[in-house]
Amino acid sequence: YALGVDTFFERGYDRVFVTASKGTDSRLFIVNFDSSDVTNTSFISELPLFSNLARGIEVDNNRTLLAMGNRGFGIVDNFLHTKTYLTNNLVLPGDVDALDVTQVAGTTAGNETYAVVAGDFDIAGNRLLNSLQPGSGGFFIIENDSANGLAVTGQLDVAASSVTVIGHYAYLAAGDGGLVIVDISDHQSPRIISRITGHGFVHDVDINGNIAYLALGSAGVLTVDFSHPA
Repeated sequence: YALGVDTFFERGYDRVFVTASKGTDSRLFIVNFDSSDVTNTSFISELPLFSNLARGIEVDNNRTLLAMGNRGFGIVDNFLHTKTYLTNNLVLPGDVDALDVTQVAGTTAGNETYAVVAGDFDIAGNRLLNSLQPGSGGFFIIENDSANGLAVTGQLDVAASSVTVIGHYAYLAAGDGGLVIVDISDHQSPRIISRITGHGFVHDVDINGNIAYLALGSAGVLTVDFSHPA
């Protein structure tokens, strides 16, 4: 099952990075597309991840951020697309499965910061499970210190399958828990400032300006104005 995708366009290359998983074996694929004939595709590389899941992905120049299930958050070096390799990973507290990741703009004392969400996930059904059960997942702020490596600096017991960060706020697609908005201005003490529930199961979330678009499965798409997040 292909579970995550991000694009890479540079120096005439039209490529997509894809995370895929069978539930016991997960991999990162890089696929090349001919922009003049999209039916002309080829596999550039395939990287085994040795995890039960690989889903969320964010390609950032010469590296790729991955949510790697039971192996947590990972960083892949993709300077050479034909020779990718995992440079670092961090298993999440409680051994919960990482489902999505995004980089947080700005730094703390020069450290890079990432937001990661985790939970139980049904691959075949493409659905977050047990989202209201305490301890089934979580929201994590991770910093990458050049001296000490990856470390969790803040966390919340909120299972989610997708995370988007805009400014000082993280927006979590929390399944039966709805949309959860988290203030991350203090990386050591993130706090929930709002929940939007009662509209159905929230599979995914994206943001444009002051509008959040929630994917509700068979119920369609819900737009939410969050001009005042709290």
